[in-house]
Amino acid sequence: MASHVDPQTLERLQSLTHIHLSDEEKEQMRGQLDSIIGFLEQLQDVDTTDIEALEHPVSGHIMRLGGEKEGEMPTDPAEILHNVRHRMINNAVKIKSMIDSEGS
Repeated sequence: MASHVDPQTLERLQSLTHIHLSDEEKEQMRGQLDSIIGFLEQLQDVDTTDIEALEHPVSGHIMRLGGEKEGEMPTDPAEILHNVRHRMINNAVKIKSMIDSEGS
């Protein structure tokens, strides 16, 4: 079976995720990603025509930070930025870019 993940795609994923893999780890990762993609392809082949959905994926009891109800967002800046690496510059928040624009 041909690989779904070519070396260029794996290099791009490494760049986007800021991880560095040895050649051995790259081959292992390609195998794991191929297995995941193969499983997803199998799921696409499942006939769900007569299957009724149990619940909408975004309905139900969604909890937010601190246990607030759905739709309520925290307003305290300290709570919002608690897990974000940032700096304050002239009353503005500066965070490190997480998406590299190279190659997009």
